[in-house]
Amino acid sequence: MSLGIVIHSAINYSSSDDMTWPLRARDTSSVFLFLVDFLHTFRMPIFFLIAGFFGAFLFINKSPELMLKNRFRRILLPFLVFLFALRPFLSFSFKYCAAVFDGETPVPFTKHFSSLENYIPYNLSHLWFLYYLFIISVMVYLFSKLTKSISVSPIDNFFEYTFKNPVYRLLTLTSISFVILFLFEAKSFETSVHWLPDLGILTYFLAFYITGWLLYRKKEVVYTLKHFDVATTIIGVIAFCLKISYDNQMNLISLQIINSIITCSLSIGIIGLFLRFFDTPNKHITYFVNSAYWVYLIHFFIALLLSGLLNDVLISVYVKFLIVLLGTTTICFASYHFFVRKTFVGVFLNGKKT
Repeated sequence: MSLGIVIHSAINYSSSDDMTWPLRARDTSSVFLFLVDFLHTFRMPIFFLIAGFFGAFLFINKSPELMLKNRFRRILLPFLVFLFALRPFLSFSFKYCAAVFDGETPVPFTKHFSSLENYIPYNLSHLWFLYYLFIISVMVYLFSKLTKSISVSPIDNFFEYTFKNPVYRLLTLTSISFVILFLFEAKSFETSVHWLPDLGILTYFLAFYITGWLLYRKKEVVYTLKHFDVATTIIGVIAFCLKISYDNQMNLISLQIINSIITCSLSIGIIGLFLRFFDTPNKHITYFVNSAYWVYLIHFFIALLLSGLLNDVLISVYVKFLIVLLGTTTICFASYHFFVRKTFVGVFLNGKKT
């Protein structure tokens, strides 16, 4: 979740001509195009895989009903509250950047906030993944009710056999990813801010969620992810470099294959690396983890505003990026520390500490 700060600090400076993100600062660089693209390949797949792991934890150790209740309180309610609470700030920061980047005069702050239209969330903005996660949680709950008499032992056994072998697990996940991309005729899946769920995106991230779910059911397999974690990550990095080098020469199927290799190898490899190097109690990491929800919720409009304010400053685009990144990070963590961490907002987002 925290990598969202990096993405949204860099995206305005990307040299991409992809109008799915229409804002472009005066100064851009292909470095940020590659950075954003690279982070997109694994960030959300890892998120949904981990979400599936802990969804299964709640489902098995508590109950299906308590799992759904927890997802309602921790996912849906924060999504709805902050979708409306942040809407005017997101709308203002977006319009401010659009005007500044085009050399126009931005709408005054007071005038913007006096318009009721700017308080209506016409889209999901950067909170789209919470919306999809809750939908997936409901789907899993309903599926469990409909199939509670069906044995899942064959699936568990196949999963355990596959995941214990680094080659088999990479081939299996890559194949599943490719099949979904092929069926929906997409070269990759990233985000959708529309209220109507995108079936391709939902299916794609559901696959990673189920992978995490099965991983919890076979917890003894988790630490096998450390086997060949470095090599698996390197495969993903090499595949990404090949893609950006030959992107224009690849047809759709080639892109589907290489994007599947990149996403699955980086997702598995990075989780393995974290299990290897960060699998010990650490108060600083705990603090960072606890702050991530709040930081992600509020960082977007801050990063946008800072990039807009720096647009006409005559400094390197790389310095601008660092200022936006560090400035956004500082504001987000300071607000968490002083206004969220030990308040009802922190309890609302993360639950009571036990």
